[in-house]
Amino acid sequence: MMFKILLLQTWYGLSDYEVEERINDSILFSEFL
Repeated sequence: MMFKILLLQTWYGLSDYEVEERINDSILFSEFL
């Protein structure tokens, strides 16, 4: 799961806080994980 989070951070250029917010808000990100 952590690897997938790191992939999302790299692909979208997000910080730790931003990726956490996106995972909580975005259905697409949640389903990917």
